[in-house]
Amino acid sequence: MRSVILTVLDWAIQVYILLIVFRVFLSWGFLPIRYWRWLVRLTEPVLAPVRRLLGRSAVSTAIDFSPAIVVLLLVLLRRWLRSLG
Repeated sequence: MRSVILTVLDWAIQVYILLIVFRVFLSWGFLPIRYWRWLVRLTEPVLAPVRRLLGRSAVSTAIDFSPAIVVLLLVLLRRWLRSLG
């Protein structure tokens, strides 16, 4: 039973990573936001707190590093979960 739960969690984390990656690509202007607003609703609850923690850097930049940080943390979480199974 434990391995089933870990497998489901691993799968869910991987899907969420892919959603964040898709959001990054779509944010570059491939499609109008009305077509991927659902993706923003799914990913923003995790990205927004990281964005607040990063705050404003001394050098103003247009690059949002929160997706990269969240993906890195999720990859580390997946590794940890795999070590449990």
